[in-house]
Amino acid sequence: KTNWWFVGRRSLIVRLFKGVKDKKILEVGCGTGITLSAIKNNEVLGVDNSKFLVKNHVIDNVVLGDANDLRFKNNSFDGIVTHHVIEHIDDDRLFLSEIKRALKPGGFAIIGTPNRERLARVFADIFTGKRKFPWWEHKREYTKEDLQNLKADAGFKDALIYSKFFGLHSHSLIAGFSRCPGLLERWCNFLFLVLVK
Repeated sequence: KTNWWFVGRRSLIVRLFKGVKDKKILEVGCGTGITLSAIKNNEVLGVDNSKFLVKNHVIDNVVLGDANDLRFKNNSFDGIVTHHVIEHIDDDRLFLSEIKRALKPGGFAIIGTPNRERLARVFADIFTGKRKFPWWEHKREYTKEDLQNLKADAGFKDALIYSKFFGLHSHSLIAGFSRCPGLLERWCNFLFLVLVK
């Protein structure tokens, strides 16, 4: 059975890499490397903290590691991508500093995370009440304003925030729009913070 939630999430990242080629790309929190396998024409490497996922990787270059202690030299990568990771990490500012350290000058990072105010959560909160963090395995979740504050502290040269996907999803179904209509951005599903060193 196809996991439409995962396929949709991966396709969002792959679209952000359209036109990027001949770069050295790291994915932090890569799982088995399935997203990296879809990023064509680049040298890709993945790191994850799950021994099981690293053991069952689908690309050659997946290693065990810690997002807040990337065991790579300074200025190692042209690009770093991570999705559904930053909300799990105790110290998000340390995470961004590690990403910055590992990036080459002029390199970019794409950090995807669920929007705390996504449509599904708005509906759920009506019936279950507001969540208190840490919630489930998330240490925190972000709004666009939260990411604006985070990027201001990160010390990168340039930064943008994209709102992606508006609708409802489960592990077996996605219903919505890949591009979030401007008036509905507040309730989009995912936020992508794009940083340039």
